[in-house]
Amino acid sequence: MASIWNYSCFIFIWFGLFDLSRAARNNRFHGNALQNEHYKLDQSITVAEIHTDTRIQCANQCLLRACKAFLWKYSTASDDRCFSVDTWQYSGTWARTKSGIACQRWDSQFPQEHSTDHYNMPESSLTDAKNYCRDPSRAGNPWCYTVSDAKRWERCNLHRCFSNNNNCRLYGAAGSQNENVDGLTYMVMA
Repeated sequence: MASIWNYSCFIFIWFGLFDLSRAARNNRFHGNALQNEHYKLDQSITVAEIHTDTRIQCANQCLLRACKAFLWKYSTASDDRCFSVDTWQYSGTWARTKSGIACQRWDSQFPQEHSTDHYNMPESSLTDAKNYCRDPSRAGNPWCYTVSDAKRWERCNLHRCFSNNNNCRLYGAAGSQNENVDGLTYMVMA
């Protein structure tokens, strides 16, 4: 009888360790850093926006609050890749789409013909807007016409600006990719 009891305890403990190791694996970061992954969830559910001193502290806050992904900004990072709530007022110089395609100049009709004017842009002319990401249609995210024949236009790889002195945004939903680029880290928690 004692040997059956010992065997049963062993199985129970072994399954318990298996479950703990699976939980531990699920709390680690996964995936590779991708240069131009779009911040897909920047306009969706934000669990919290806080200030942390390190990326690890931001990740720990994500774990504590059961979030699915986080965006962390280094203190030295430029705000060139962030836009305010009024996306049509974005005046940064970012000129690449979420898939990494260069933006076409707004004053050019090649390769994409268009009828866009400067009235919903921060610049006074399409020439001044160069090939920077803008939101003249007020679609909710800066975009541009591309230099690719295969894709007419695409949203740009930008994120909402952090408020106050915050640098850690926690999301309630997650995309499938991680990113480390230009002083920002977007990581998906598995």
